[in-house]
Order: sequence, then structure tokens, then C-alpha cells
Amino acid sequence: MSKNTRIALIFGGFVTAVAAAFYPIFVYPLTHKDDYRKKNNNPAHPDYTPSIFPQAVLKELTKSTTLDRFKRAQKRKAPSTTLVSRKERKVKKQLEFEETRAVQKVNRAGINQADVQPAGMKVWSDPFKPSDK
Repeated sequence: MSKNTRIALIFGGFVTAVAAAFYPIFVYPLTHKDDYRKKNNNPAHPDYTPSIFPQAVLKELTKSTTLDRFKRAQKRKAPSTTLVSRKERKVKKQLEFEETRAVQKVNRAGINQADVQPAGMKVWSDPFKPSDK
């Protein structure tokens, strides 16, 4: 056997081994696409993915909620009967803020902020508190 023939056989054998290894990975799936697109309902199969939302339940939900969603959308589109001015909203927000401050005062009574603060950090102060200038 000549030297060139031996190299050709070794190289040909290597190419054949690579082709045999890649055939089931690349060629077969590309030529049998329909087999891979089927949904598998066998729980023992690695491709099995059970549905969280069964179709029967989804159909019942969509029937009952479609009308509700439509009614809510119509309600949103209808003009509001109570138009609140910007000033009234601002006053309401301020009152809610004052209520929150009162609750915080009760909840934080007896707590020294410097004792609770992690070491090395500046004691937190309220950024919204008006300055004493």
C-alpha cells in the first residue's frame, strides 16, 4: 500500500466517523421535521410538557370573563361623574400623608434611631422635612 493511499484511507475514515456522529444530531431532525413538531402526551417522554391551563378550563374562563372585561372597558370609557380638582387631590394627598406620619409616630415611639442604624452610617433624616432656615 502506498503512502498516499494510507493517508486517504485514514482521512476518509475520520470524515466517515464525523459524518456518522453528526447524522443523528443534524441531518435526521432536518429531514424529519414533522416527527419533531408533534406534541408528546406521554409523561415518561423527556419532551412531555403538561399544560398548566387545561383547554376545558380556559374555555369556561374566557366565556365568563369576556363580558366582564367588556363591561369594565365600557365603564372606563364613560366620563367620570365626579371631577376632582387638582387642589382637592393635593389636599387629600396631604391628609393621607399626615395620617401616615401619625401612625409612624405611634409605631416608632421609644425607638432611638441611632441605636437601630447600622454601624458607620449616618443617621437617616427625612428628605421631605422642611429645612429650619
